[in-house]
Amino acid sequence: MMYSMLVLVGLVYASQGRRLLATCNEIPAGSSMKNENGQLITFHDPVPADKCSVETDDQGHTRARMFNCSTSGAFENYYAGSTCTGTPHGSNPVTLNGACASGGCAGYTHYEYQNGGCHGPADNTITNEYFYWNTNGCMYNQTMSCTNGVPQIKFYNNTACSGEAHFIMTSGQCNSHGHNSDLFNVTDNPCA
Repeated sequence: MMYSMLVLVGLVYASQGRRLLATCNEIPAGSSMKNENGQLITFHDPVPADKCSVETDDQGHTRARMFNCSTSGAFENYYAGSTCTGTPHGSNPVTLNGACASGGCAGYTHYEYQNGGCHGPADNTITNEYFYWNTNGCMYNQTMSCTNGVPQIKFYNNTACSGEAHFIMTSGQCNSHGHNSDLFNVTDNPCA
């Protein structure tokens, strides 16, 4: 009965020209790890796992990374190439703050520029970069919504998400950070 209901829901969405929200296995917020440089990183929101992101700089150097999370633990593997297969170049264990869970996510291609206006070729490109996605109000000092058919994330300096957002990230729009800028183009669109 449950299987038939899921198939029915999928058919209804398909017939309306929409697709179901992508789901990811996620490392819970508050988890932490030391990166390959020994810096402690604490995850402020859930981190999608099992997605291989590939980073290419303006010199053509490529590296890939993928977070993994299971009942036996979590870690980040990084590779000296464009895939997350074979023996990783290195691995960083993650200290979990709870258990892995399934949740919504959105995939992007992320372009980074060393100028304030996203001009010219990108200095760094990350493909298949995934973010946690949840439109159920304020969570982790941010709100998420669909604006003109694309994802928008508003970041706040408080847990109530009140007042003006200090940063707004909308797919397809340049984000200037003084002398640097970046652009996120959605590839796995939760708003489609």
